[in-house]
Amino acid sequence: MAKKRHPFIIRLDLGNAPEIATELGHMCVAWAAMEFRIFALFSLITKIPMALARATFYSHYNARNRINLLLAVARMILQANGQPLPEMTELEKLLTKISKTANARNKYLHDPWGAWTKKPTAVFQMRLGGRDLTGKGIPIQKTNYSILQIKFRRNTDNYTT
Repeated sequence: MAKKRHPFIIRLDLGNAPEIATELGHMCVAWAAMEFRIFALFSLITKIPMALARATFYSHYNARNRINLLLAVARMILQANGQPLPEMTELEKLLTKISKTANARNKYLHDPWGAWTKKPTAVFQMRLGGRDLTGKGIPIQKTNYSILQIKFRRNTDNYTT
């Protein structure tokens, strides 16, 4: 028997869910700050002129590629006698956590938001990353932004710029 599907609309805004919209805005600001810190560290480690550092770093169009760029450079610099310094090991752990957080963030920001036509005040996200041909509607009452922010702050407190 086929699963019953309920009519829905894809929302163009989250006017009916201002708390979620606010959380998403905060998530974007926190993410931008984190990406800037990665750039600042890249600039400090490479010691190349700012214009060249910016051109190099921002020619990589997503966080994963920028993290890989920083790691590639850091592995060459943060070593002694061919062995990684403790700072390199810490940096790898931190950037691995940030990469994992990127997956959760991307779902919130890139998957469409919707509402069921019979209950337009409730919102859901259409998760499109799985194997289901039509995607999967996940009811959202609160994002994990607060959890992501706590992890972000805990992981970056020692890496201020």
